[in-house]
Amino acid sequence: MTLRNYATVPMSESEPTALTIHKPIVLLHRADLEHPLWIRVLAALTRLGVKSIDTTTLFKNVAYSPLNLGEGYGVLRVVEPGGRPPTVRDVVIFKSLPNDLTHVGGVISSAPQTPLSHINLKAQQNKMPNAFIKGASTDASIAALVGKLVRYEVGPSGYTLREASKAEAD
Repeated sequence: MTLRNYATVPMSESEPTALTIHKPIVLLHRADLEHPLWIRVLAALTRLGVKSIDTTTLFKNVAYSPLNLGEGYGVLRVVEPGGRPPTVRDVVIFKSLPNDLTHVGGVISSAPQTPLSHINLKAQQNKMPNAFIKGASTDASIAALVGKLVRYEVGPSGYTLREASKAEAD
């Protein structure tokens, strides 16, 4: 494995002519840290002086992260790996992010995401509300709505999740 620093050259005439050397920072998911390959990679990165941070540490103080603003309707479901696949009639809560996502009414994840995560790109493509809500799968106020038709709205500074009528959802 070869890791290299990269250099940038100033683009305007007002900046001094010099190279700036950047050391990369690597973002690692906690599950990856237990894989034998990542243990070796992390050791190599450390020897090279490359800093790394795991997602649990990075998102430790983040309770809410709106990734795709919007509103949606559906039956609120907690989706477990290997369980029934979600449909467009579901607002889903993921404890861990799936590898793929069909069209759903909205996405709530208990696992942090980034704006370029595969789930958020799908949410943007299909115009589905999507947010990370810390502890969503264990929150009592959210759990009270599981199995019910809900209206889910993701806003820039908060979310709304409430029971909805069938007429409202149609």
